[in-house]
Amino acid sequence: MIDLKRPDAGFWTIALGILVLVGFLPLLYPALPMGHDMLFHLARIQGLRDGFADGVFPVYINFRALDGFGYGTGLFYSDLFLCIPALLALCGFGIVEAYKLFLIFWGLASAFSMLYCLRKLKASDFGAFAGSLLYVWSSYFAIDVFTRAAVGEITAFPFLPLIILGLYRLIYGQPGRIYPLVFGFAGLFLAHQITFVLMGLLALIFCGLCLPRFLAEPGRIFWGCVSGVLFAGLVAFFLFPMMEQLMFMKYNLTEMTLHSPVHERSIPFFRLFLELPYTKLEHWIPPGIGIIFLVAAFQRFRIRSHWSSEERFRDCLLIAGFAALLFATDLMPWEGKIMKPLAAIQFPWRSYLPATALLAAAGGLLISEITDSVGGSVKRWLWILLVGCGFAWFLVLLHFMKNHVAG
Repeated sequence: MIDLKRPDAGFWTIALGILVLVGFLPLLYPALPMGHDMLFHLARIQGLRDGFADGVFPVYINFRALDGFGYGTGLFYSDLFLCIPALLALCGFGIVEAYKLFLIFWGLASAFSMLYCLRKLKASDFGAFAGSLLYVWSSYFAIDVFTRAAVGEITAFPFLPLIILGLYRLIYGQPGRIYPLVFGFAGLFLAHQITFVLMGLLALIFCGLCLPRFLAEPGRIFWGCVSGVLFAGLVAFFLFPMMEQLMFMKYNLTEMTLHSPVHERSIPFFRLFLELPYTKLEHWIPPGIGIIFLVAAFQRFRIRSHWSSEERFRDCLLIAGFAALLFATDLMPWEGKIMKPLAAIQFPWRSYLPATALLAAAGGLLISEITDSVGGSVKRWLWILLVGCGFAWFLVLLHFMKNHVAG
C-alpha cells in the first residue's frame, strides 16, 4: 500500500514512469515526427524486419537500401537494439508504430536505469526520482527523440547510468562488483560508438581525479583491467569485424570526417544551458541542456561536506559533467592538431549526452541530501523539478511539433 502523505520508493517509481509516458504523449499523434535522421533509421528497421522474415540472422546487409544494391549498415553501426522494433514489425505492427513503441520503452529504460544507479549510490527515494527526471525530461533527450531522431544516442541513454555506478564501485566501492561498468560500456559501444569514445575520455578524467585512491589500493587497477577484458569479450562479435574492415579498406570516416571543420558546430559558452531553440544560425546547434541543471548544481554550495566516498564521487560527477559541457564549446582548440583525431565525433555538442547523465546523477545526489538533511521541502523541490524539467522538455517538443511534423 502506497502512503501518499509519506511517499516511499514504490510511489516515486510509479510517478517517474507516469511522467515519462506523459512526455511521450505526442507520439500518439498519427503523424510521424520527421527528425533529421528519421528515414535512415526507419530503413534500418525495415531492413532488419525483412531479413528476419527471410530467415537471416544476424542481418548485416540492408538489401532494400540504395535501390536494391544493399548497404552494410550493420557492419559499422550495430543493429542489436533495433532488433526490438524489427521484431515488433515482424509481429504485425507497422514500421512507424514499432518505432514509436520502441521510443517509449527505451525512455522508460533510461529513466529506471538512472533510478537504479542513484539508489545504489545511496540517494533517497526522492533524490533518485529527481535525478532520473532530470535525465529523461532533459532538453537533449527531447532533441534526440524528436528533432534529430538520433537513434544511436537514444539507445545510449540507459547505459550511461550503469557506467556511473560502475565507476563508483571501481573507485570507492567493491571493485570486484564491476558488472555495471562492463555491461554499461558494452551496451554503450553497441549503441553509439561516438558517445562511447566521449564517455571513455570522461572515465579517464574520473580516474585522474581519483588517482591517489588507485595508488593507495592497486587492486582497483587490476579490476579496471579485468573490466576492460570482459568488455572486449562481450563486444568481440562486433568489434573485431569492424576493426578488420577499417584496417584494410578506406571509408568516409578516415577520408573525410577526420578533416571536417568541427569548430564550426561548437557552442558559444553562454548558450550551454539556455533551452531556447536557435533557428537563425548558419549551422544548426541544439539548445542548451537546461537551466534546471544549474539550479541543482548550485545546491552544492548549501551543503557542508564530510568527505565520505559518496560525497567525493558526487563532486567528481559535477566536475566531469561541467568538463563535458566545456568540451562542446568554442573554448576548445578544435582547429589544433591535438584535437584533430576527435573530429570523428562530427559535432562538439555530442558531449551534451554524457554531460546530461553526469549532471543528472550529481543533481539527484545533491537534491537527496538537501531534502534529507538541510531542511529542503520535498514538495517544493517536486514543483521546481516539474516546472524546470517540464519547461526544458516541452519547449523543445512544442517547437519541433509546430515546425517539423509530417503526415
